[in-house]
Amino acid sequence: MRKKPIINNYIVYLGLSYATVLLIPLLIIVTGVSTMLYLYKEQIKEADLDKLVHCVQMIDDELISMTYRVTQVAQNADIRTMAELDKIESSNILQYKEGISALQNIINYATPGLQNDLYIYCNKADTVIYDSTLYRTGLFEKYLEGWGISTEEWHENLVSSKFTGGKYVRSQSGMLQYVQPINAKMNSSANDGVVVSIINTSKINQYFSILLEYGDYSLYIIDPKSNLLYTNNTEYELTVIDDKNGFPLEKASDSVISLTSAYCGWKYYIVLSERALFRKMTLIYSIGIGAGILTIGIMLIMMVHLSVHIGKPIDNLFALIDKEKVEKRNSAKFSEIVARILDSNEQLQEEMEKNKPMQRKAFFHDLLSLDITNPKELRYMAENVGVNIDYEICCIASVKLYANNDFYEIDEQTLSDARVMVQALMEQFEALVGENVWSYQRNYLCTLFIFGGVSAEGVEELVKEMQNLLEEMFGAESNWGISGNCDNILRLWKYCEEAEIAREHCNFHKPVVRYTTDLEDKNSFYFPEAAEERICSSVKAGNSETTKDILNIVFTENFENRIITRSSLMKLNGKLTDLLASLRIEEEETLYYILRLNDFMVHPENFRGDSYFELVREAFLNQCGSVNREKNFQKSQMAARIQKYILENWQNAELGLTMVSRMYQISEGYVSALFKEQTGVNFANYVENVRLEHACELLKTTEMSIDEISGMVGYNSVQSFRRAFKRVYNASPKEYRQG
Repeated sequence: MRKKPIINNYIVYLGLSYATVLLIPLLIIVTGVSTMLYLYKEQIKEADLDKLVHCVQMIDDELISMTYRVTQVAQNADIRTMAELDKIESSNILQYKEGISALQNIINYATPGLQNDLYIYCNKADTVIYDSTLYRTGLFEKYLEGWGISTEEWHENLVSSKFTGGKYVRSQSGMLQYVQPINAKMNSSANDGVVVSIINTSKINQYFSILLEYGDYSLYIIDPKSNLLYTNNTEYELTVIDDKNGFPLEKASDSVISLTSAYCGWKYYIVLSERALFRKMTLIYSIGIGAGILTIGIMLIMMVHLSVHIGKPIDNLFALIDKEKVEKRNSAKFSEIVARILDSNEQLQEEMEKNKPMQRKAFFHDLLSLDITNPKELRYMAENVGVNIDYEICCIASVKLYANNDFYEIDEQTLSDARVMVQALMEQFEALVGENVWSYQRNYLCTLFIFGGVSAEGVEELVKEMQNLLEEMFGAESNWGISGNCDNILRLWKYCEEAEIAREHCNFHKPVVRYTTDLEDKNSFYFPEAAEERICSSVKAGNSETTKDILNIVFTENFENRIITRSSLMKLNGKLTDLLASLRIEEEETLYYILRLNDFMVHPENFRGDSYFELVREAFLNQCGSVNREKNFQKSQMAARIQKYILENWQNAELGLTMVSRMYQISEGYVSALFKEQTGVNFANYVENVRLEHACELLKTTEMSIDEISGMVGYNSVQSFRRAFKRVYNASPKEYRQG
């Protein structure tokens, strides 16, 4: 009888069976680890994409503010008049001074944002206005050298090129600039100059600093024409992107995240090293591989052991697999709710974007940051963005989301949730009060809601409903501060402060607080930077009404709503006198007022708040008067020169607004308005009266024909002369001569 081999068929059968069983957990492990790595990789990309979308939105907001400010400069009447001057001479130095003053009024009190520097180039006179100084082009070249811009490049790409709208230009040195043409005549196609805003590219890079956790990264910003505008990678710099062939990578293993701006169409390409991007996965990957190797080793030992010791391992293993249950973990309910709201409100967000253009946000930014001080300017800008300001009262509500969660981190999920909540609040407010409500975002979690025609009492009721809505729908706590009733929209900045002061007094038990003077710090003085800036800009503009209005607010807050101490009073006096000195208007009179105000501090026993502030008002209003007197003097001088020019050229048939505006290098509209303001007579009527007076003298003292007289006094046709004469003297020239 033959002996069976050491490894007989039965054992081989069992070994193959166990090897087959081993494949099942091995496939599960490989599939599970691969799926886990893929999902984690996608999660990292989505998390970074949310952050980057927010960065792009913030850059868009900065660009909107910058381009809006540059457009203001380019369309300013004084600056357009200055750009039309042919050369610098004593007769037109006033126009240059007014243009520089207008530029200062626009940019001095604006938030810099992405704007690093700004200058104006006047094409006809070949001059540059930079840092409140007038330069010849040759002298300005030293600044160009400092910026790494050659004179040839500057002339070719900026000051000599013809274009109709704003454009972004990147110099060979990498400097990014926004250029807006100046047209002295609104309908003209010729560029009389340009306004150039130098963009702070280092700030753009700061917005993407969240990517530094992955090590080095490369940022490329491409315009809609596929030209490179900015990059932080000087070693691997691109000049143009070919959309058909895709984005060229330095290394094949790199990963690209691309975004497109909804405002200007810029394309952002962020290039990350694959190894750096996913280095966080190293530990998970190592654990997965280690677990797989350990499992395979254990299963091999079990296979050999059970194959040698005959039993029923296959059935037992399958039974074990059938009994295993995988527990399912529930995800966070709040994130699910937010995701559903995002999906359901996608269409609503698109409609809101159409109905709430970014120009409206820029308008409220200028209003709250004191860039608008003139009622006429306010009404003009409000009409342009579709905001109704004809309300007897307004009220502001300031909300802070996640108010009592000091530990709450600002991550991409929080930002997404906050955007959804603000949109939901805006929708509810519009449903309750119509379109008379606007929102303005202060920062990530704080938003202002401005109500037109709604009293503080009505806003308080609305806010309580919204506070409950946020808590019930989103499970989010919020603090609300409500201002008093604002009866002048130019004072909106003051009531914005009130709403935020009230919000700071909220707590867990009292999430809605309405402003009262009791909330102010009674032992400190009131003179915020906003009031200081507004007084400064109003005085320089000669706006006495606005200056008086702000000073009355300061007086009421300090001497009626507060108990001001002597030390606080001395600090307040110091700020007021410093502000007077910084204006540098009528310096001798300013020194006189400063000495008198300081006398109040030296003799506290005789101090009276109303007397002190009456002197403060007198000092600042005297400054306004000086500014207005200087403006009126310059205007009267100009009007006198125009009158003299008319009396010397009344026989010229071409005499008119166009001829005078060319002579004095100012716009026709400014000539007409200035002449009417200073003389009380329309320009055309004045010219007509001068010509007809001379015609009357000729009719009485000569035998010249009416045709000859009409040509001599500056009329192109006798018919025009007869009509004008009849209209003024109620008689024809022939009847006048006979009578």
